[in-house]
Amino acid sequence: LLRARRAAEFDDALAALELGLWLGGQRPKQVLRLTVADVDLDARTVMLLDPKGRRTTPRKHVLPLTDQAQELIEQLLARRRAAWLFGEKDSPTNPNTVSRKAVDLLAEVQANIAKHYEERGAKAPERPKIEGRDLRRTAETMLAGLGVSKDDRAQLLSHGLGGVQGRHYDMHEYMEEKRRALQAWADRLTALADRKPGRTNVVALPLLA
Repeated sequence: LLRARRAAEFDDALAALELGLWLGGQRPKQVLRLTVADVDLDARTVMLLDPKGRRTTPRKHVLPLTDQAQELIEQLLARRRAAWLFGEKDSPTNPNTVSRKAVDLLAEVQANIAKHYEERGAKAPERPKIEGRDLRRTAETMLAGLGVSKDDRAQLLSHGLGGVQGRHYDMHEYMEEKRRALQAWADRLTALADRKPGRTNVVALPLLA
């Protein structure tokens, strides 16, 4: 649904949402800060800046690019109007716009699920309202279902790395681990979009259950 919507009419907010998903569920605010200088197509990486926690300077969060993520970034580079990847020449895309469109998209997904049940003469189960932040939680749940370890998920999502050991002693960049995790994640998302069975029983939106 997201790819189809963006393909029909290219939208920076939807593109930021999609890129964040291809990158494993990254925070929209960090994705929206991406500039041309943060992209290395030859190395197939992007560098996000994570200011969360007590850091005096943002943590450099380097992520490998799968084919799907690189294809989207190449489209963004071809369309860019400023140093940043998302937005107009005078102003980058607002994070609130991404959040609002994520909520609208998720509401449409829920409506489609309800319609699916109705067409089969069944009542759709009661489901909580989904918020944009649930996408990140869902991504981590699915990554766990794909066999990505807790430590590797933490590195991939730049989550819970504020301890003394993480700040000062662990200098390993986990690039190969992140690359394997993101490839498995991209394969799973593609399989779901193509309605193909995957190697895990975790469904596309487990938080809906």
